[in-house]
Amino acid sequence: YRLSRHPKLPTYRPRGRLDYQIIYIIAGCGHFHFDNVNNETIVPAGNIVLYRPKELQKYEVDESGRRKHGKEHGRSCRRGY
Repeated sequence: YRLSRHPKLPTYRPRGRLDYQIIYIIAGCGHFHFDNVNNETIVPAGNIVLYRPKELQKYEVDESGRRKHGKEHGRSCRRGY
């Protein structure tokens, strides 16, 4: 998805999808929660995430490199804690 109208694209699918999903981070970064909703992994531009069928999907993609909740961290996509 291209985020031309929205700065972020949050997605939450507790039961996942019935097919595989490949997400390529072209710019900025993605905040992914693998295995449980409390475990966040930041994936920078140039990487791919693969979800298996029926796998929990909770993520937020941000093209600008900004951390969710509006905290600016530039293009490094560092954790904002």
